Amino acid sequence: MVTKKSVEFDPYIERKAFDETKEGVKGLVDAKITELPRIFHVPQGSLTDKKPSVSDLEIPIIDFASVHVDTASREAVVEKVKHAAEKWGFFQVTITNQD
Repeated sequence: MVTKKSVEFDPYIERKAFDETKEGVKGLVDAKITELPRIFHVPQGSLTDKKPSVSDLEIPIIDFASVHVDTASREAVVEKVKHAAEKWGFFQVTITNQD
């Protein structure tokens, strides 16, 4: 006899099924769930005690002032944008005056 508790948990399959519903977390709220799905559980002891603070983060700041100076400068700016977009997903743009 197979019971619900004896079925092995496969987070990949459950996440895939959740993603395929295309309903997201809003769908869970709309369904008035009373228990958080297992795919959102974090095992005890897997989190560190260290909490990130704003001082631990350095948001990428990219100066666009040299983007039109020459090809090498433009390529350097493009590379910084690429790196920030891939690693962070966002960045701050500045344009300093070069008087």
